[in-house]
Amino acid sequence: MSGARSSDSARPRSAAASLWRFGPEIAPIIVHNAEAVLAHLPLFLGGWPPRWIGADDAAAVRPDIEIVEQPDGAVDVTAAGHRATFAGAMDAANGLAGALITAFIGRQPETICLHAGSAVIGGGLVVLIGGSHAGKSSVALQLAAAGYRLFGDDRIAIYLADAAAPL
Repeated sequence: MSGARSSDSARPRSAAASLWRFGPEIAPIIVHNAEAVLAHLPLFLGGWPPRWIGADDAAAVRPDIEIVEQPDGAVDVTAAGHRATFAGAMDAANGLAGALITAFIGRQPETICLHAGSAVIGGGLVVLIGGSHAGKSSVALQLAAAGYRLFGDDRIAIYLADAAAPL
């Protein structure tokens, strides 16, 4: 088909702003106009590939998050009634990542969000915690540069297993 890629995450280039689904199937988050920041989103939120679900149909689906590109290049990200304005698509992609994680955590009471950096080392997850500007991101990126897989930076969703369950 001309103008479209075969992947689920692709949408026809000619399509107007549309709806996208993010997150695991157990708690999908619907975003309107995600195409405004999709090119930058993997930098901030890998592992949650977007899935195009169709042209905007506000009557059928109410999005959880709305993205609006302003004429001056600024991008608004609105979620749960809170709007944040970003200087451009790169910053807005980071804002969208935060809004997606916040929406997911809100739907999963057994999940918390840590302000941390993390990398996969030797089959385990190393989580770097500390105050703002403590160097968590720098250390996580150094680990990635050394060949370890960056798991997450700044916001890490952690599933809390039942403490009474056997390990």
